[in-house]
Amino acid sequence: MARVKARRGPPSPLRDGSVPSGHAEPLRSERYERIYEAVRRIPRGRVATYGMVAMVAGYPRAARFAGLAMHHCDDPSVPCHRVVNASGGLAPHFASQRVRLQREGVRFAGRNVALRRYLWSPRLPDERGGVASSPRRAADRAR
Repeated sequence: MARVKARRGPPSPLRDGSVPSGHAEPLRSERYERIYEAVRRIPRGRVATYGMVAMVAGYPRAARFAGLAMHHCDDPSVPCHRVVNASGGLAPHFASQRVRLQREGVRFAGRNVALRRYLWSPRLPDERGGVASSPRRAADRAR
């Protein structure tokens, strides 16, 4: 007698886009939206790492969660191709990622993005909730 494999992972959405009852999180959750908003901030011709995207979205140390959100993203307004791994590597199943980045002027060092040149430097919020600035700028303002 053949054994039926139990299905793992998130539930498949129903035809109307909803998730079957009894499951905690829909595919388009508020947490995913925060990741997508962070990715929309990455300028053209720059890249960010999954960990950086998670941090900007308010989820430090959640690079895998950012990767999962990118995997599930079907919104064309989110430039998912601008997110790479920590060494500048591309997503293994995202066939057009390299071409899209090259169209934006991003250069590669072998198989990886040249992160020293193309890594995005976001302005992160400081402890008080405002945007952090460099120590030099803070010193200039104090004068």
